[in-house]
Amino acid sequence: MKSKTVNSILAVWSILWVVGIAGHIKFSIDYDKRQSELNAENDMLKSRIGVYEKLSDPKSVQLYVSELNKLLDNMHRLGKIIEDGEEIDKALIDISNQQQEINDRFKTVLSLEEHKAYVVQNDWRVSYNVEENKSVWERTDSLETDMETGNLSLIKKFDIIENDLRDIRNTITQIRSSKIGSKIFKK
Repeated sequence: MKSKTVNSILAVWSILWVVGIAGHIKFSIDYDKRQSELNAENDMLKSRIGVYEKLSDPKSVQLYVSELNKLLDNMHRLGKIIEDGEEIDKALIDISNQQQEINDRFKTVLSLEEHKAYVVQNDWRVSYNVEENKSVWERTDSLETDMETGNLSLIKKFDIIENDLRDIRNTITQIRSSKIGSKIFKK
């Protein structure tokens, strides 16, 4: 009986020991999983804290403040440029209006001068006598006949040149087709 009780105690103790080891293994696995989660959270917090430390660093704050001041200055300059641009637009419109007035005055003066020129030209035409008109027409007719005879002589010369060129082409073709010409023009 003692051996049965000892055996049963040993069996119970063995079972408890195996259950304890299994529990310890499960606890270790859960512990490792939780530890890796905590490590990941810790790394994320460290990076966030690092960013915060960089942002809260006095040099960084001064840099950001100076950049913001530069942006504000640039915005102020742009506002002035826009205001000045409006003034420049007004000045350009005034200049354009003045130029238009000058152009209108010039057109008026020009039209008066054109009218004066027309009157002078008309008076000159009227005062021109008939005899002078006849001599101008006679000169014009003689110039036309001279030009026609000159054109005819040029046309005749071009015809002669054209015939000569045709003869030269025929001669070159005959030379190329000859025995000697075929040897010369092969090269």
